[in-house]
Amino acid sequence: MKYEIEIDGENFEIDLTERDGKFIYQFPDGERGEISLKELNKGEFFLKRGSKNYHFYSAKKGNGGEIVISHGNCTYEIKVSDYRSKILKKISGVEENVNKVLAPMPGKIVSVNISEGEEVEKNSVLLVMEAMKMENLIKSPRSGKIKKVYVKGGDSVEAKAILVEFFEE
Repeated sequence: MKYEIEIDGENFEIDLTERDGKFIYQFPDGERGEISLKELNKGEFFLKRGSKNYHFYSAKKGNGGEIVISHGNCTYEIKVSDYRSKILKKISGVEENVNKVLAPMPGKIVSVNISEGEEVEKNSVLLVMEAMKMENLIKSPRSGKIKKVYVKGGDSVEAKAILVEFFEE
């Protein structure tokens, strides 16, 4: 899977695949290799990349997925996001201050948990959609009042179809 990694404000891309407990990586410049990672204690890790060994400590920072890694006398702030999540957020309209929620992919509406005129909180489940044999919770990108619900249970939808519209704030 392709990941975007931000380390102290600098962005990198990496393809990372797990095989037999080891990670195979490839950078955009073509460099490939294998990484093995072992957790020694909670938050303490040993990483081996080729002939190099690294001992480091890791801790989560905040609720945004950022982590802090300490290695020797150095500390790094790291944020990792995968391309699939970024694409789904972009095409589903899951952004702050968005007024329409779009289907992230083709699928079938299993249930609708809201109605027009209802006030909802950010991250509350608006509806459940089945796609690729999985149920996906479509959550509210913001708090607000529902203006229109475009779907009902049993409806089939295409990618980017409007599911729900909010009143503008």
